[in-house]
Amino acid sequence: MGTHAIISLVKNGHTFIKILSGCDGENSLKLAKVIRENKMSNIKEIYDLAVRTKFGCKDCLVVMNKDTIIYKGDEKLDPSYRETFDKPSFNPRWENGTADFVIILQMNNLEWT
Repeated sequence: MGTHAIISLVKNGHTFIKILSGCDGENSLKLAKVIRENKMSNIKEIYDLAVRTKFGCKDCLVVMNKDTIIYKGDEKLDPSYRETFDKPSFNPRWENGTADFVIILQMNNLEWT
């Protein structure tokens, strides 16, 4: 594992955006701060920002909302990405759901959890 990371944006108890990376998770706090400060909710803009902040790579970066997934890797994503979407701290890359870096942004009142 090493540097897997999840950033989830949650509003009213439900995940509305989930950002996952299999590498460069140490950059998660930097990315989360910009998302929070700018109240970002467009997954294309978040994907582009993740690339610029070196959070993940083409083969492991996934940015998703309830309707759309942005992923530019070559392998097909497992259905567990969709199935575990509303579990903000669950990493679908691993059966046990763990990640080295997990940030959950409560967007209704902008508190960190």
